[in-house]
Amino acid sequence: MQLDTKDYVALSVYTFTFLLGLPANLLVLFVYVRKARKRGTTPNVVYALNLCLANLALVAWLPVKALETVLQDWRLPASICPVYSFFLFSSLYGSCLFITAVTVGRYLSIAIPIIYKIYRRARISCFISAALWAVVFLHLSFALVVEGGGNFVFIKGDTLACYDQFNASHLAVLLPLRLEMAITLFLLPLLVTSFCTLRCVTLVWRSNLRPVGKKRVLTVALTTLAVFVVCYAPYNASHIVGFVLKENVDWRTFAMLTSSCNVFLEPVVMTMLSPAVSRGVMGRICAQQSQFSQIEGCRHQCNSTNGVASVRTPHTLSGRSQAAAELQKIYHHHWYLDQIQFITSQHMNQHTIQIIGLLLSVYIFTFLMGVPANILAFCTLCRKVHRKAVLIDILLLNLTISDLIFLAFLPFKMKEAFDNMAWVLPYALCPFTGFMFYVTIYNSTLLLTAVSVERYLGVAFPLRYSVCRRPRYAVFACIMFWVVTSLNLSIVYIMPYAQWIKGADIDNSNGSTASKSAPPPPPPNCYQIFSDDELKILLPVRLELFCVLFCVPFIICCFCYVNFIHILSRLPNIGRRRRLRAIGLALGTLIVFAVCFAPYNASHVVGYVHKDSEEWRDMALLSSTLNACLDPFIFYFSSAAVR
Repeated sequence: MQLDTKDYVALSVYTFTFLLGLPANLLVLFVYVRKARKRGTTPNVVYALNLCLANLALVAWLPVKALETVLQDWRLPASICPVYSFFLFSSLYGSCLFITAVTVGRYLSIAIPIIYKIYRRARISCFISAALWAVVFLHLSFALVVEGGGNFVFIKGDTLACYDQFNASHLAVLLPLRLEMAITLFLLPLLVTSFCTLRCVTLVWRSNLRPVGKKRVLTVALTTLAVFVVCYAPYNASHIVGFVLKENVDWRTFAMLTSSCNVFLEPVVMTMLSPAVSRGVMGRICAQQSQFSQIEGCRHQCNSTNGVASVRTPHTLSGRSQAAAELQKIYHHHWYLDQIQFITSQHMNQHTIQIIGLLLSVYIFTFLMGVPANILAFCTLCRKVHRKAVLIDILLLNLTISDLIFLAFLPFKMKEAFDNMAWVLPYALCPFTGFMFYVTIYNSTLLLTAVSVERYLGVAFPLRYSVCRRPRYAVFACIMFWVVTSLNLSIVYIMPYAQWIKGADIDNSNGSTASKSAPPPPPPNCYQIFSDDELKILLPVRLELFCVLFCVPFIICCFCYVNFIHILSRLPNIGRRRRLRAIGLALGTLIVFAVCFAPYNASHVVGYVHKDSEEWRDMALLSSTLNACLDPFIFYFSSAAVR
């Protein structure tokens, strides 16, 4: 097939990026690994290695992208398509987050050098890196499932295309998800990077550095910010434009060319990141360093700021005329339309099978990991409460009980997924299973919030709080949590019975000749399909659940943990190791709260806006399911980390 101008531009960019990016990233990887072995690991080394790995993941798949561009066809097996797309986009967004982490580290080392030096440890940087990768992988996992899973290769004209064609049902879920990724994985890091860069510029400009040093530092910092915008803005802008236009924009592929160029620009950034502590610039700002330290500080700041050259966005041409010609040929051949419809139906069946397989995998993994972990935590906490009842242990014990109840009803959800989301068990178990399943999820959010409040009060008001720190208050709070969640989730118990009764009324109105003594057949699904009248009641209730049982607890958790970390970092009578452990546990708990419960609750808001029950709610619920095997690690260490 003949290539046009935009294909030659894309092929040139891919070839140039591969030839420069592969040796540059391998060289940087070798240099930083050697430095880590000789001089020890620092936060800059950790972030640089993660940036290098992200770039190598993208470089490894660039030949596949170039081959697809040359052949104008997808010749590889269909199962490789999602793997290829996963690594392609994970490296892109991973680079965004790690550049932001580097910028934040530079800012903290200049703005609060003494405090930051205490927590400037490679272990914390490794934890942050793992959290950033987890956020990226979680977003892309949902995207891959929405976009079709393992065999999402469509017919495009006379050829095949990988992740290039989407039907209306895919776009209904995919476009909001892309918008969320653009906001979470690009706009927020961009705001953080901009703030830190501008603050660094202000602090350096007001420091005692010589004019030459100031110009170098400012040039490198501003150039880094410009490259961040130029390389990643076009592709993420396509998400926003696609959401507004309600379609998959044609220029998304070419908007990613600037992001590909970042592969050979980032090694330049990483070579400028010195693993030494930036004592020089801190001393210049404080005006307390020697001349030698000042020279070293200037050189280190210049080498440690992300400085790379800007990239011009390649000009792309529209392919609408060619697409129109292909569509005209399709409309003239009805047999071809029948073939596409058959392939689409086959793909949708495969897509359903893959979703069910993913549900079963997560359910089984959570059950196998969560049951022994929660039983161990339950026994440990029971012994602690039996010896001496402490408020925090009572809260954690209730959290363990909530997770064990959740795990006890998880096999029913496994059976439902195994039966292709049909409910073949006795229908009386349907409302009770759903009720207990969702009550325990939201009860976990309230208990985690109570734990955060207890930690904050113990640090902020230690004397006053010790007076009213009674175990019976924790028991009363736990009872109230169970009552509040049960009342709010009663709709889950009532709705299946209402559907059953409504089905019986419809049969009677249609003149059914069935015996009056025989019970009406129950619905084939359990809390899955809803009528318009049912949605008018259900969607506002779900929005209320989002506001009352997620947003309010999440805001309280953020307030408590942020102030908890702020206060704890200033206490002089606590050992550094204990302080770091407590702060790490607080941040970990907050991240688990957001990652586990945010996706499912976001489906309530999206459903309320769209006036429909979103199809991807079951997929979003998987993160909440994983919380049952993450909670034991949190509360098992909580009672030993903070008193």
